[in-house]
This record gives sequence, C-alpha cells and structure tokens, in this order.
Amino acid sequence: MKQDKDRQVRRKQIAACINEAVGSRFRKWKRSDPAAVELWGFYARETLHLGVRLSDEKMRYRGQEPPERRGALRPTVAAALVYLADPADGELIVDPMCGSGSILREGVAFNKHARYVGGDIAGDAAAESAVSLAGKGVDVREWDARDLPLEPATVDCFICNLPFGRQYSTPVANEALYPALLSNWTEKLKQGGRMVLLTADSAAVERALDTCGPAWRTEHKVKVLGTWANIYTVQVA
Repeated sequence: MKQDKDRQVRRKQIAACINEAVGSRFRKWKRSDPAAVELWGFYARETLHLGVRLSDEKMRYRGQEPPERRGALRPTVAAALVYLADPADGELIVDPMCGSGSILREGVAFNKHARYVGGDIAGDAAAESAVSLAGKGVDVREWDARDLPLEPATVDCFICNLPFGRQYSTPVANEALYPALLSNWTEKLKQGGRMVLLTADSAAVERALDTCGPAWRTEHKVKVLGTWANIYTVQVA
C-alpha cells in the first residue's frame, strides 16, 4: 500500500480492509509475504487505485535474489545515492557501512572504472557482500566505520546508508555514533572530497555535520520502507 502523502488513515489499515474484502470473496486466499499474486493499492488524491503485480519480487532487485539481511537498501534508493555521488573514472569510492552491498553494486553498474571499497562491523554482512560482489573488483572488509583503516586524504567520496536508529542503533546511540563516524570520514577525504548520506535521524546527522564543519545540504526527502528519510550531500573544502 502506497500513499501520495501522509494521512491519518494508515496504509496498514487500508491493507487490512483490502485483505478482508478479498478473503470474503475468495475463500482460498491466503495472505503471505512474498505472495504469488499481490494486490497493490495506491491512495492518491483521495482515491484508492488497485492493481495486480505481475512480476515476482526479483524485479525489485534487478533480477537478483533479494538480500536476506534485515533493513537492506532497495536498489532504486542505492542507485539514487550513487547518481548523486557521480563516481568518476579512477576515484576511490567507499561505503563504510555496506551491509549487503547494495550501494557498491549500484556503483559498479554506474561506473565500473571507479575503485570501490566497502566494509561493515558485522562479519556476516561483510562476508555476504564479498560473495555477492565477487568478480566485480570490489574490496570488501570487516571493519569499524568509526576508525577506518584508510590513509588520511585518500578517499574521493563516501556513500552511506547510516543507521536510522530503529533496526540498527538507537536515537540515543546515534548522538555519539554520528559525530564519531563523520569526523573520521572527513579526515579520510581528499581536499574537495564529498559524501552522500542517507538517514531518517536528521536532527542527529545535522548536529554532527555542523560540529565537523564541512559544507552540507539536504538534497532529497525519500520514503524508505515506510519511513521518511533525507539524503544529504557533504563537501569538504
């Protein structure tokens, strides 16, 4: 269920009504996720539009198997972050909290002539990314993003889906985590380097950016798995 804007009527309520109506008409209907047949509702301009999804769930992931890791970024959002970063030939692009590797994968698809390095503090995530990116020339490591094993002034661009403080981290933890991350990453950036960051914890990241000192701006507001988030671009002088 999707809406063109937030309303008091929530999508879960509408989805429950649709399931009840379909179930009363088709007794063998069983609700499951993912399902073989799905009804999608779009609530726009006070009108509910219903459609049947004809593709399977792989279409959301460009024909690949959906990642099993909780909170994995959808390819469309990852591609948008890479597009804003605009990797150039030979540049070093780093995803310091790469999870299942969605951003790195989209980076290679955007420009395979850039250099890509990713890592995650969770060993299983780093291992999953290394397997899914095998043969693409991406260096994936297990590391702590607060203390990256990279030389200062060597990175052209960081692209990162920061912890929103829900599935990973918490709003309280982000108050300390974000400044630690951004101060370390700023040190690793070349002069004129940049970052593209996604988070729903806007207050925390904006306070951290103001403390670190680089120029930043909000580029876009996007909805990620039902949660509003902001994409930020950051430029180091």
